[in-house]
Amino acid sequence: MKLWSPIAKLQRRGAGLYLRLAERFAGNAVIRDTWTAMASDLDQQTSSLKSLRPAFWKLLEKQEKELLQGISESAPPAANDPLDPADWTLQASFARTLDFEERFTLKVYAPIVYRMREQSGGPLDFYVIVHAHLTRLARLIQPFSGDPVLTQRCLNLVHQFEKEAQGPEPEIPFLRKKEKKATARRQRPAARPARRVILGRTTGKKGLPKRRAIARPAPKRRAQGRPAPKRRLAAATRRPHKRAKPLVKNVKLGRRARR
Repeated sequence: MKLWSPIAKLQRRGAGLYLRLAERFAGNAVIRDTWTAMASDLDQQTSSLKSLRPAFWKLLEKQEKELLQGISESAPPAANDPLDPADWTLQASFARTLDFEERFTLKVYAPIVYRMREQSGGPLDFYVIVHAHLTRLARLIQPFSGDPVLTQRCLNLVHQFEKEAQGPEPEIPFLRKKEKKATARRQRPAARPARRVILGRTTGKKGLPKRRAIARPAPKRRAQGRPAPKRRLAAATRRPHKRAKPLVKNVKLGRRARR
């Protein structure tokens, strides 16, 4: 229950901010009623969290430091803030409201809703309340702000809350194996290029190849007085060449007798 007290305090401060904004823009009934409804939304969120069991808050003890930091960063402007809501324009009111809702919703509410979903496994009343609150804010800012940046911030806030409340996406086993193999392949040290070995050379001081003398066998000397040995010719060279046979044989032609 240590977390519930600072969360409830922050919710009360946010509700007070929305009530002051409702007084600031009392001339427009739609804007005034929307700010008033948003203040009652925060009161409803406080009651919903208060009804949770103490065992659930014990599950958040590991995230207590991060949640408390998110609560301190999400604090709306106090009553003695130099930027009093009475002096704010409508655009400034929307911008400061989004600053408060973005930090409070994503850093505090989203982890709580995720833990609730893990415990129950079904639809959650608190999630429905927060989602309706953000939708109400988007319906207020879209038609009255006229600023596409503020409108996009509202849509991104609703989408991001839905995504964060669902928790991290489950990993697919075969994709995880492929990612591990790819990571191991990238972390593997690159193979060194093969070192070229130059026969008869070594490396000097400056890394340049240096010639090395190679011992060669001395040629054999012939004894004096002995003739040089004759080289033996191959058997094919010693055989006499055969005479080619004529294509036409000798034909003896007789003389014709004269008449």
